[in-house]
Amino acid sequence: MRRATTLLAVGTAVILAGATNAAAQTSGELTPFAAVYAGAQPQRRTITATETFPLYDETATVTSSQRIRNGGLFKVGVGFPISGRFGVGGGVSYFGRPGTATIAASLPSPIFTDTFTTVNLDANDLKHTELGINFNVLYQLPVSEKLRLTLSAGPSLIRVQQDIANVDVSAAGALSVTAEAQSGNAIGANGGVDVIYQMRPAFGVGIFVHYMGGKVDLPSAEGMTVGGAQAGVVVRFGL
Repeated sequence: MRRATTLLAVGTAVILAGATNAAAQTSGELTPFAAVYAGAQPQRRTITATETFPLYDETATVTSSQRIRNGGLFKVGVGFPISGRFGVGGGVSYFGRPGTATIAASLPSPIFTDTFTTVNLDANDLKHTELGINFNVLYQLPVSEKLRLTLSAGPSLIRVQQDIANVDVSAAGALSVTAEAQSGNAIGANGGVDVIYQMRPAFGVGIFVHYMGGKVDLPSAEGMTVGGAQAGVVVRFGL
């Protein structure tokens, strides 16, 4: 995540450096807009989750190493001017991609006490979703008559749902892998830049580079990092 954040900061700084002189000669106040974003969240992560449960009057432990994959991203947002090039806005983003897990289950013996067997299993199609609600302060920086940069930053609330792999043991000793849906809320931050080409006064297209991230405590995975760098295309409509 540090690398993605650094790249975002460097990229934004380069764009701003190239646009500053043009902005000084070009007027372009922020106007009300709605925007639709489609892109990708390339960040990949691995989380470790641990579950314990009683078995044969002892405690079984299941540790899973679960992979959160990269995937597609969809966002909608709005913006409203408050003074000149400054404004406020908000939006909703959705990211979801199933992942896989490698499981190590330490199971007690049904016959002998203090005797454990480690069983390795795999799990697939473990759902992971992130629903972000973003609040932004906006600043529009005109580059030319039709080219605009819109900078945004603010807090985010991210609703996370993660399937946690677990192991069930039947009375006959048979093992089966199950998925337990766990959810939580992360308080994080967002920021980025939209590069918009105004094809018409009330219609523009462009690209975006954003970041949204935070940490959430799930029952089986405390301090889980979610979000990351985001990039793709944007269509903007005047309101």
